Amino acid sequence: MKKMVTVLLIAAMMLSGICAYAQEGKEILVSLASTDECVLSVETASACNIEILDTTPLGMKTLADIQAFVGADQNAPADWFGADTAAAMQSMLPEGVNLNDLQMTEFMSLVLNGTTDEAYVSAEFKMDAAYPVGSPIVTMIGCADANGQTQWVPVSGKATEGNVIQVEFPAALVNSNQGCEVLFCAFSENHTAYKWLEKTWKEVDQEAVPSSPSITAGDLTESAVITSAPKEMALNGELDVDVSAEKEEHAYVLNQMRELVKEKPVCEFFSENVQAQMQSWLAGSDIKNLAVYEAASITCSGYQENMGNLMIRLEFASQFAEGQNLIVMLNNEAAADWFALPAIAHDGGVVVEFSSEALTYMMANDALMVVLAEVE
Repeated sequence: MKKMVTVLLIAAMMLSGICAYAQEGKEILVSLASTDECVLSVETASACNIEILDTTPLGMKTLADIQAFVGADQNAPADWFGADTAAAMQSMLPEGVNLNDLQMTEFMSLVLNGTTDEAYVSAEFKMDAAYPVGSPIVTMIGCADANGQTQWVPVSGKATEGNVIQVEFPAALVNSNQGCEVLFCAFSENHTAYKWLEKTWKEVDQEAVPSSPSITAGDLTESAVITSAPKEMALNGELDVDVSAEKEEHAYVLNQMRELVKEKPVCEFFSENVQAQMQSWLAGSDIKNLAVYEAASITCSGYQENMGNLMIRLEFASQFAEGQNLIVMLNNEAAADWFALPAIAHDGGVVVEFSSEALTYMMANDALMVVLAEVE
């Protein structure tokens, strides 16, 4: 039962300000454009204030340098700052967290106004993105030295309130850079912003086509895809996402899941590592409140790694409410594990961001997809 999918060749990941590279089977993510538009507000606990600038020549050049460094040899973005600075960044992380496992998720230009007699100026950046409370984060400030060269300093930062990055700016840095452009970037585990995912989807002129039914609660009625491929990219063949007949092994997994949820929340069906990834997508909510809503066996063909991540809209007989917490799970039988994919509810359907790794797996395998949603 083949489901035709419309592919819209737009730079979706460019809209969200993120560029993906691959390193030994893992994505390396680096901000592709200034994320100044992601800042909802900035508040400081002093008379000092921080101004967010639009994209600047300095910011653009610095980003281009980082992207070239990361893309050339698949380097980790933190290594661009040099070994000594990277070591200082690592020292600011909790024990057991590897700096090279973090992604550069924010990059912008700032102006610092007002001096202080305090040791630090505490600033809260409210972001249009999910930053789970307590998740590891490193923030960096780049200031020009006497020769006009940017010197980078790791500063204390932490994620609070689910979408707030709290940064402690050293007084010496603030007082010596009055009215000057400084660069700011953040490294974190979380690289997908729900608001950006929703904004990107709403701004696209989607097309939807009929599809075959899901194997559980009704019909999977519509779908559409956004890829990160540039408009001029020529696809070799047609990209299809197929809904296949239920596999015996998938039915077995679903039966196991049904038995578990009689006594426990469905999140406990997954490994601790996968649960941690699931929780990172649900800032401010508990994955124990999720329940199984839909399931289907899916695969794809015609996918190329340089397409990056795909945002796929799915519609079911079940209706999902705007703001309802969702996660889509994709069974990775080869690794005896699951992909946890971020998703949002939009116009009753589900918009899922499929990672390149998940799509590559789907190219070679029928994968069990399970839609988990918070019970309304």
